[in-house]
Amino acid sequence: MRRLRILSQWTFGLFFLFLFFNTRYTGEDVIPYPVNAFFTIDALAGITAMAAGRKIILFFWPLILLIPFTILFGRFFCGWICPLGGSLDIVGRKSRNRSPSPTGTFYPVKDIALLILLVASLFAVNLSGLVDPLSILIRGLAMGVVHPLEKSVHILFDTAWRLGGPVTSVTEPAYGYLRDHVLSFELPVFRYGVLFLGFLLVLVLLEIRERRFWCRNLCPLGALLGILSSRTPFGLSIEKSGCTACGRCPETCRMGAIEGKNKQKIRKRDCILCYDCVESCETQAIRHTAVPGGTRDAGPVLPLSRRAFFGALGAGVLLPLTAGRSARPDALPASVIRPPGAVPEDRFVGLCLRCGECMRVCLTNGLQPTLFEAGAEAMWTPRLVSRIGYCEYSCTLCGQVCPTGAIRNLDKVTKRRVHIGIAMIMKDRCIPFVKPQECLVCEEHCPTPEKAIVFDDVPVQGPEGPVIIKRPRVLPDLCIGCGICEYKCPVQSESAIVIVRDGEDREKG
Repeated sequence: MRRLRILSQWTFGLFFLFLFFNTRYTGEDVIPYPVNAFFTIDALAGITAMAAGRKIILFFWPLILLIPFTILFGRFFCGWICPLGGSLDIVGRKSRNRSPSPTGTFYPVKDIALLILLVASLFAVNLSGLVDPLSILIRGLAMGVVHPLEKSVHILFDTAWRLGGPVTSVTEPAYGYLRDHVLSFELPVFRYGVLFLGFLLVLVLLEIRERRFWCRNLCPLGALLGILSSRTPFGLSIEKSGCTACGRCPETCRMGAIEGKNKQKIRKRDCILCYDCVESCETQAIRHTAVPGGTRDAGPVLPLSRRAFFGALGAGVLLPLTAGRSARPDALPASVIRPPGAVPEDRFVGLCLRCGECMRVCLTNGLQPTLFEAGAEAMWTPRLVSRIGYCEYSCTLCGQVCPTGAIRNLDKVTKRRVHIGIAMIMKDRCIPFVKPQECLVCEEHCPTPEKAIVFDDVPVQGPEGPVIIKRPRVLPDLCIGCGICEYKCPVQSESAIVIVRDGEDREKG
């Protein structure tokens, strides 16, 4: 079973990477793979998104199977499926503490975090994406790892191309394959990328300190699955009649799940069914049992002290009351432009998982993560930064990959009519307004069939006398706020035309 578990981890890990590398623009308008498939079995993401969004999200239908199987057999997701857990297991071979104690200083943190997230979601504030393992991994890879990795690849192959000769006969085919199947359409650059990369490195360092530190102490998804597993009737158990208390199994348990005076009891909420203990037992005293009463954990389902429980409960209530103000549409800064198809802000913040899938797939790299621009409760949600990249007129990729419907999947015709904002000309920076010189860039690049930017002929005083200058003017009814005018504006630093939220169209979803 241990070898089968390792095979399962590698299979799901490679499948995760396959989906991740296909979450990108490949020249096609439709992504042929369900690149967000892992979220369908993310119980934390599903429960909090449905609670905060006040609706049943059919996308999470596999939870109907996962939750009962977890209740019956235990926390197998963490040991057999989770790509973050599998990645940490690779690093865990170098852990200083390979057999952590059953409890510790940080052990209750994950349960406190889970309670806060669940209570806050009942008040329509969904913060689970900040600490959900799948969101952390995708966000960290997409925004912290991909840029330096792809940049290194480009430097390597550019150097090989300059060398020429027989070297290029090997490197060019390899580069062609990577370009078509792995590399992004444009080299992605994300704000706060150092933070995302740094968080992944922190997880690695914690794993080196103690094996499965994240999973045992900090992961709220693990806490949720642990609660579901704490009364499992078919988990692993130690038969005391066959146990010699040799101490081998506690030394092999990466989750510190074996407790008791003689280390003869497996705590089901922490057991991830890795089967290391089964292989280490010479007397074969560790096995699955079908005795319903014999495998249940003692004590409460949520192992928190009264103080910790009520503290977490209070924090879960307090967060929405203090941090929910900016979810109101009238409180959102005018510069925060949401993707086309985004539902109204209060529902958007409740549904968005902060997974980064939409930002990863954006072909112009215009979708960027927020920090505190839209409020603390909206951290890492997507916004369009037109100076970095515009919203391509016919692109619907972000809606295709959104797991929860925070960004609706629009067809091309509908998407072209959606207003995400409006362009405003900054007359103190726009060339035709500050000097007698014409600039036609914004109008030339406007993608709407009937141009949303027109010109007014205005007489001005030039260096050699009066001249007629074309000054741009935005037609509000035609402008969709795509941002290509801001992106293409030749004015250095801040653009002379910017996109603001006025006139945005966000239908209820």
